[in-house]
Amino acid sequence: MFYLFTLMLVAYTLHVASREGGGAALRKSFLIAALLGPTWMTYNLRSIRLDFRIIQAILGCVVLVAFPPKRKIVFQPCLADAVAFALFLCLCVSQYLNGGLAPLTAFDIGFTWLSTYVVGRLFLQSPEDLKELAPLAAKLIAIVCVLALIEALTKMNPVNTLLGKRFGILESGEGYRWGMKRAQGNVSHPIYNGFQLILFLPLALELLREGRLSVKKNWLYMVTPLALGAAILVTVSRGAQLGYLIVCGIATFLMIPKLRIPLIATAIAGGVTLFAVRDVLIDSLGKMAGENTEEVRMIMIDGEEVEYTGTKHRILLLQVYRRPLEQAGLFGWGGAMSGVQIDPDLAQRFGSIDSHYVLFHLQYGQLGNGLLGFLMILVTWYSIRAAWSNSSWQPVAAGLAAGFVSLAISMTSVWFAPDYAAIWMFNAGLACNVRSLSKRQFSVNQIMKDITPELMPRIRAFQRRLIPVTHFAGDPR
Repeated sequence: MFYLFTLMLVAYTLHVASREGGGAALRKSFLIAALLGPTWMTYNLRSIRLDFRIIQAILGCVVLVAFPPKRKIVFQPCLADAVAFALFLCLCVSQYLNGGLAPLTAFDIGFTWLSTYVVGRLFLQSPEDLKELAPLAAKLIAIVCVLALIEALTKMNPVNTLLGKRFGILESGEGYRWGMKRAQGNVSHPIYNGFQLILFLPLALELLREGRLSVKKNWLYMVTPLALGAAILVTVSRGAQLGYLIVCGIATFLMIPKLRIPLIATAIAGGVTLFAVRDVLIDSLGKMAGENTEEVRMIMIDGEEVEYTGTKHRILLLQVYRRPLEQAGLFGWGGAMSGVQIDPDLAQRFGSIDSHYVLFHLQYGQLGNGLLGFLMILVTWYSIRAAWSNSSWQPVAAGLAAGFVSLAISMTSVWFAPDYAAIWMFNAGLACNVRSLSKRQFSVNQIMKDITPELMPRIRAFQRRLIPVTHFAGDPR
């Protein structure tokens, strides 16, 4: 099936490229691969792991060169490009220092971390690109949301069932909450599905604007953000659900200036309240996940007895892995973390490191964690600046900024799984792309604003010399 799906993607990409150019082929085919391609369906070429997103990213870049678009491709380098490449080098060095680095392993790291980032950097060249992409994006997001609701209510993933794929524990127990199946979508866990859907909210916000501005209100476009919210709700992932609310708040703050002060006041009041009732909140989150008092256990960590639940598992990770974190150094223990040792009595219980920041620090050390953190800050700042400029890129930029902030918070409780990390890297590249496009648009608008008062009298005089007799309705003469 992998070969059949790959062949279909290649055929579709070449078809679009021959008719609409390489730029349209890159955009449309990557969106299809990202939203519909099962991330668990992969092909291993020695030590290189390929999925549909990576394959389509490579193919998209090839057709962009082979079928150049009519508009000149604009690529303005930025600091985030250097940081992303430095992160790639850091990961390679970490692997080299912890067991060696085969040549193909370097390619695997590059494809995993940089391929979708490059697609994001080349994805858009003008506002017209978004308008051309909107019909396909709206249909794909609608399909994904409908499939999520069907999965939750029928307790069956239609695509996985059709392909004969089962996920063990997700077919019972952990895969069910609130009396329904947690929507897993095309990824390997409902949590990753929720985060992936959050990362597609920038497109949904753009569709919302397109729907409102159209002569005939396009309701499919306008309900897209709400549809994504419904799909995120049925993943029954607390992090994704909270993340969606954060995205809505931040995007509203960036796009509607008159609501900024009320939103800031609400955020401060909410933050203070949550901090004051943090213990009650943790217990409530545990109950939301179906935990009960029988699942609460007392365990020993460094000679101290502490209370353990599934929700508190993530909080206790720092305490359990304190020594390996201190010994990780600049480049960490490598991707396999073969040298990491903790208390044998805790090893089985805490073998799952459900925190990106803890896991990444163990794997790639202070430098790796610092570079990825710096990249997060940069792309968030680029997105905020683009959203603040009130350009035509504002909805996309606001959605990007909100998504980055939301996931930066949520990843304290989830590792940076490739299922959604590929889309995060794509959005990081897109943030750099939108930054340069919004700066260019702002510069043009500013020039026109500056020169128009001086030119208008000359334009009016030139017009009168050409047509000295005719008077137009509304002419101030």
